[in-house]
Amino acid sequence: DGGSDLNWILNYVEIYNGLQLDAGTQTSPCEGGFNRLTPITTYGTTLYGWDSSLGLDSRDRGAPDNLRRDFVFGSPARTLRISLPNGKYYVYVIIGDISYSQGTMNIASEGTTVIQNLTTPKGVFKHIALTTIVSDGELDITFSRIGGASPYWLINCIIVISIP
Repeated sequence: DGGSDLNWILNYVEIYNGLQLDAGTQTSPCEGGFNRLTPITTYGTTLYGWDSSLGLDSRDRGAPDNLRRDFVFGSPARTLRISLPNGKYYVYVIIGDISYSQGTMNIASEGTTVIQNLTTPKGVFKHIALTTIVSDGELDITFSRIGGASPYWLINCIIVISIP
């Protein structure tokens, strides 16, 4: 961009290969570049979705932004299934509610509990990062509650990125 040196340097390139899901209601704004995930998005009708919609609901608080304003929640444990090629993946999850504290919840990936006793105070959003290996063509992420201030687990968004 001007100057006496006509050369430029590129230090890093990341090629994104993954899936971004914005969890919320049927009508709340969906973050650009994200796919909508609602309580009625069931696996089998799309390449991603819940094992069952029974006991799931959603809310839209209207703030603070498109990713964190809304969420899917439930009381019974539910598994989010995503069709993916076998391989290693980064999984990022945002969890929180601007209006209420969230009770204790667990997250399991491919049948193994990877996050235990997660709580979020009112207005706090936790960013969870983990790695997982898919060996059966399907990533399974299970959300469950184990008590605390709220009888529900919730999810604002999930991003899955393949690791070369």
